[in-house]
Amino acid sequence: MPKATTWTKKQQLFLQWLATPKTDRAPKTRDELAAELAVDRRTLTRWDHLPGFMDAVFAEAGIVLDARMPQILAKLGDTAELGSMEAIKFALELRGRYVPTTNINANLSPADALAATLAGFDDAADAELQDWENGRRTS
Repeated sequence: MPKATTWTKKQQLFLQWLATPKTDRAPKTRDELAAELAVDRRTLTRWDHLPGFMDAVFAEAGIVLDARMPQILAKLGDTAELGSMEAIKFALELRGRYVPTTNINANLSPADALAATLAGFDDAADAELQDWENGRRTS
């Protein structure tokens, strides 16, 4: 297990600022934040590159997202109720009530399945080449 890193108070504030959606950040820019923290803007860049710092930012962003999850799910439900099939499917998937399936032709041997797949790629490439050649001849 990786060793926990202790961040300074200023680094913690920067970390939380990075984890906040851009539209919700105060101050709005890195330059303004650097001034507020009384550090050079290049210091913020150095902190970005500290081992484990961006991992901590993503962990914090996950906490921020988790806090917004009730509103996100409510909007998903609203969209599903308006008839969006994508939203309906996604909501059902989230609740474990829909599992996408794929039909597989089990009558093919692995070698035949591979050959059929490769033939499909060849057919697509041949069609693309034919389209290109036809376009060249007409221009």
